[in-house]
Amino acid sequence: MSKPRLVISAAHTSMSPGSIYKDLREFDLTRKILEKCVKHLKEQNIEHSAVPVDLQLLDRIDWINKTGYTEEKGDVFIEVHVNDGGKRGIEGWYAGKDEEKNNAKKFAEIVQDELIDKSKYESQGVHSEFDHELGSLLILNQTNPISAAFELLYIDNEEDYKILKDEAKLDELAKTFVLAIKKYIDNPPTLFKVEKKKGNNPFGAIGSSFPNFNNPFAKNDDPFAMEEEDDSSDDGDGMMMDRDQRKTMIIDNYKKLLGKEPSQPDLNQYLNTGISKDKLIKKIIESPDHEKLVKDAEDAEELRTKTGKMEAELKQLQARVKDMHAMQEHLKKLLQHKDIQIKQMQDALVKKGVIRNGEYFDPNRVS
Repeated sequence: MSKPRLVISAAHTSMSPGSIYKDLREFDLTRKILEKCVKHLKEQNIEHSAVPVDLQLLDRIDWINKTGYTEEKGDVFIEVHVNDGGKRGIEGWYAGKDEEKNNAKKFAEIVQDELIDKSKYESQGVHSEFDHELGSLLILNQTNPISAAFELLYIDNEEDYKILKDEAKLDELAKTFVLAIKKYIDNPPTLFKVEKKKGNNPFGAIGSSFPNFNNPFAKNDDPFAMEEEDDSSDDGDGMMMDRDQRKTMIIDNYKKLLGKEPSQPDLNQYLNTGISKDKLIKKIIESPDHEKLVKDAEDAEELRTKTGKMEAELKQLQARVKDMHAMQEHLKKLLQHKDIQIKQMQDALVKKGVIRNGEYFDPNRVS
């Protein structure tokens, strides 16, 4: 049996930053923790995909489901949160009901137990999504892998606040979190029979045929969707960009490769899919606009070659014209010299009485 694969994401966005306490925002913290987790996941050689930061909730769900990671394959998903409410420690949430045959519950319990054991932080337990104050959690019940969320420390607890402000301690927490995940991945339990997840979403399942006006990726609702290629499995440079940084990256690469800014539909498409720089460049290079640019460049090169040949021919013609002008000047001087000699001969003949002044000497004339 192959090891489970991991999808991991940071909760909240720059527009909806979650809990705020003093100078800290939950979004900034989850993004920072995710970045540190990715570093340690790579060090531990854990196969993973990291969801680009700053995607809206429904876009994150769509991105996760496009990875192809599923509960049937044993794959897992974790979303990183930071808690509030004044308590201390770590709290976990899992998809589905609080029942024994729940793969997500087992996953959350194993990770939570290992994380608490190694970090020594206080445990606030793991709970069913249906025990949450929201009634259920879409990020858990609408994603295809075995799904859980972990709230790492409390932003409004002074002791936890100090830890969240300390880069070294935050990195240690991320490392311990990754090692807890690794324990599950290295020794996954036998899975219970999987049933289709049923969340408490009044609008129906994400991507279903039921109209979903909040989901820009709902099937048949997105006229700009590019379904032929999946952008969701990239954990490269695009993953850690927020929306403004990604927008700048997209515009800069459009200008660099196409000499123009992207259209608004293209810009929205790439922002919503959280595309990385490498994949954006690949798409631009494969686009009709770039093909036309290359064709125009080839035509321009051919035109430059033809122009070069014509310039060479022109130079040859100019050289020939110059030579002809020189020959004309030489002939003109010869004619002038000849006229002088003829005049001198006529003057001499006049003096000798051979001809009268004003006459021209005719050697064929009979005396």
